[in-house]
Amino acid sequence: MDQVLQAIRELQGQMTRFEDNMNARMTQLETRMDKLESRMDGLETRMDKLESRMTVLEESQQDTQENITIQVKENWDHKKDLHKVKRRVGMEQ
Repeated sequence: MDQVLQAIRELQGQMTRFEDNMNARMTQLETRMDKLESRMDGLETRMDKLESRMTVLEESQQDTQENITIQVKENWDHKKDLHKVKRRVGMEQ
């Protein structure tokens, strides 16, 4: 009977150590998961900032392209007008 009780105590001790070990490992895993979540939140924030900057850059690029188009058209119109003026001056001389 003493041997049975001793075996039960040993098993209880083993189970307690196993449970303590599992609890420690779970705590470590939870800590690692918390750190990963924090890093992911930081990455999400950075991605949001980058998206915002990209939107601003795209809008600026579009404005620049529109301004270039206007400048090219105005330049072309001025060249045509200058050509007309040169022809008139040449004709009048």
